[in-house]
Amino acid sequence: MNEDLKKLIRLQSIDSEIIRNKAELAEIPARLKRTEVVLEGARSKETAFRERLERAKKERRSREQDLDEALARIKTLKDRVSEVKTNVEYKARLKEIETAETNARNLEDLILETMERVEQVEKGRTEVEAALEEANQAWEQTKARVEESARQLESRNSVLMEERNSQVASIQPDLYETYKNLMREKNGLAVACIRDSVCQGCNMSTPPQFFNELRASEKIYHCPSCNRILFHETES
Repeated sequence: MNEDLKKLIRLQSIDSEIIRNKAELAEIPARLKRTEVVLEGARSKETAFRERLERAKKERRSREQDLDEALARIKTLKDRVSEVKTNVEYKARLKEIETAETNARNLEDLILETMERVEQVEKGRTEVEAALEEANQAWEQTKARVEESARQLESRNSVLMEERNSQVASIQPDLYETYKNLMREKNGLAVACIRDSVCQGCNMSTPPQFFNELRASEKIYHCPSCNRILFHETES
């Protein structure tokens, strides 16, 4: 097998792996973002839960304050009953006390309603907090895995680049220039396998005579259709 072709095959293998690793590295932010979106959703639900709970508690406190004021007013009215001078004033004061007591009872009912609302909201605490904890753990685990994967890919690419530089140095400059141009033109695949007369780079068939010559010769052949450098699959 042509020694230059062997070097080109190895160089293509190195470059293909580097390209795959770079693509995986480029996908890392999106992987993190997908997990972060879940975490942000859990955080939003937890924030909304706390806001609902605080609103319910605030309403209860407000009603309780209103009730305290209503009860204080009833006491004041009752304490001042003895101050009235006429029967008309006395009846009016009793009516005022009755109205105040009715208002107090209404407030007590409202307080019971708000207490039930607080309890109802509280029931969702465990689920909301568990979802947030789960999302946090998933985020931390994904982040750790992704960061470790990134370190491994970057380390692997460093090793590959050293081998690549050594490989390039051993290839004839004009041949390497051809390889570079094909890499740029053919979307990162300059050297392709030919199997059963079919170029695996463009999936086009080659003439039988061409295929036979390629298998028997030590020369470097290019695909008649896509111009990629070809090697027979047994040579890989």
